Amino acid sequence: MSNQEIPVRDKMVDENANVRTSWILFFQGITDGDPGNKWTPTATNLTATGTPTITGNYYENAGYTDFWITIVPGTDTTGTAGSTYFDLPFDAKVDSPCFAVAGLTGGSQIGMVEATTNRCYPPSWSAVTVPLTISGRVLTK
Repeated sequence: MSNQEIPVRDKMVDENANVRTSWILFFQGITDGDPGNKWTPTATNLTATGTPTITGNYYENAGYTDFWITIVPGTDTTGTAGSTYFDLPFDAKVDSPCFAVAGLTGGSQIGMVEATTNRCYPPSWSAVTVPLTISGRVLTK
């Protein structure tokens, strides 16, 4: 997304057929994309030994929102499908899947984003001692 207004009052090209600087800056801003929105997710019903660090970010893109949540355990964390959840800072329009991955051999499991509550319910995991990342894509417009 461009942070600069569309320069509608400027002609796109000058008398020598060169693109004006205002339009060049505008088009460059479009290619930068959404820089993302950081937020600190709050886990509900997450069991942890030690104090985990939980961070998140989401990106808006053509009517969809891509998000991730990373949990770095103090010692370990455990989540239970249907009980552990995170409130999302955007409005989901439909239910969608989310995925959780941990470590190189941990595989990937499927959870869900529930649109009626705007909550991310990740799948279950038990006593994970490495960083775990939950990610998903939801329709938001």
